[in-house]
Amino acid sequence: MTFGLLIPAVLRKANRLNQDGTLAFTIAIIFIVALTHSLKLSPVLATLTFGLVVRHRRIILNSSQRGFGALGDLLTVMLFVFIAATIEWQQVLAGISLGLAIIFVRQLSKTIVVKSMKDFY
Repeated sequence: MTFGLLIPAVLRKANRLNQDGTLAFTIAIIFIVALTHSLKLSPVLATLTFGLVVRHRRIILNSSQRGFGALGDLLTVMLFVFIAATIEWQQVLAGISLGLAIIFVRQLSKTIVVKSMKDFY
């Protein structure tokens, strides 16, 4: 929460919100995730709290900064690599059957609804 108050205040004071906003927010998010991960806290909860506080402080990103542009693409790839490196594959194998069952039930229910609608008309 402190970052959510500190970063916008520093950017406003320096009059650099439009130029350096994306970089400052990106660095803050990386630091928050690293800090919360090392303290064994929830990085997801910390970044959501950061985003809520920043939005509450009325910091609005320009349209060119949405998704952090090329930097956001790189961070997305790093996120998937990090998740793949830390995942327990036994849980993935256990969840595959559940996932396939959900897909099968969904497709079956769609087929039944479409068939019954066809017969209705």
